[in-house]
Amino acid sequence: MDEKGPVNSRFRFVRNKKFLILAGLIALLGLVGVLLGVHKVSKEPSFCASCHIMKPYYQSWIDSSLLARSHAEEDLACLDCHESGYPDKIKQGIKYVAGDFKEPLDQQLFDREKCLECHDDFDRVIASTNYGNDGNPHAPPHSNEMECTMCHSMHRQSQLYCSQCHDFEWAEQLSQDWVVQ
Repeated sequence: MDEKGPVNSRFRFVRNKKFLILAGLIALLGLVGVLLGVHKVSKEPSFCASCHIMKPYYQSWIDSSLLARSHAEEDLACLDCHESGYPDKIKQGIKYVAGDFKEPLDQQLFDREKCLECHDDFDRVIASTNYGNDGNPHAPPHSNEMECTMCHSMHRQSQLYCSQCHDFEWAEQLSQDWVVQ
């Protein structure tokens, strides 16, 4: 046996080990690059539409007379309101792939504080809908106990909850995006 045999064998092992480490690092960098790319793309509303159950919601954001469209015109994207962390996104993806969902999706209800992140303070909202003697849908006493989503809906027609008890003239002037009950 050649006395250089074990040295050559050890050299091959070290060389293979370096190759494996380098290949592992390259694979890791590639994975990080893919994850960063998916992270960036997933922020785009069109990414949401890649799931067929989300297409109607995306369409209402792109081209409708609903509130989702007016939010799009203000450069708001899906994740500006529909914030979720990676565990939630992974869970939603698994539910989608497994077919464990119902259509249409349940309406997501936000609390008033979420809406006021963009819509300033509630006093300003009240002032913007002051119809004089014909009532104000945002003024107390009822508005203090109601969430915005009781009336306002982004991807569906909004419903004028007030009209269940009140008959306001201004309600007849609402656009077709509203259902007056």
